[in-house]
This record gives sequence, structure tokens and C-alpha cells, in this order.
Amino acid sequence: RMVPQGEKYSLLRGVGQDHPLDGWFHLRKWWYVGNTVAIPRLDIPSLNMQDGGAGFKTNFLEIADTCTIWPSLLAMAATWDSSLVRQFGEALGREFKGKGA
Repeated sequence: RMVPQGEKYSLLRGVGQDHPLDGWFHLRKWWYVGNTVAIPRLDIPSLNMQDGGAGFKTNFLEIADTCTIWPSLLAMAATWDSSLVRQFGEALGREFKGKGA
């Protein structure tokens, strides 16, 4: 299927943050750090993205006590234990998936 240029750009830009001219970015309530728009005609869902490599990054106090702080990735690499790193990745993935990201 042909994808118009505007739809392609909409996947790169993301949604969910306000960008005031005189201030810093403001994340809208209950949005993720990054969201993309859905393109239903192509069966492309909205993606919910996070950027917390050491755990699910939250900006809202209502869910602050539901997040895990994980070991640093540098500490994980320093173990040279691929089994441990895999367990870490799987657990981190479960947490993010459980929160919809």
C-alpha cells in the first residue's frame, strides 16, 4: 500500500507532549514519554514508548509506587553473565508490557 508522506512523518514526530514557546516540554497527563499516532487503514497501532533503561519512567505520582528501579546497565554488563542479563531483560520487558509500553 502507498503511504502518503504526511502519514510517514506522523510516525516520526510522536504525540502527547506540549511544546510551549517560552518553556520546557510538558507531558500530557497519562501519556507515555513517547507515543505515535495510529494509522488504522494500515493496521498500525499507536505505540507507547518509554525511555527509562533502569526501569519504567513515570512522571505521575499516582503510579510512582508501582515502578521498579533496576541495576544500571553498566553494572549488568560488568557481570559478564549472559544468563543474568537475559533474566534482567525479560523482567524489565514484563514490567513495561504490564504498564502498556
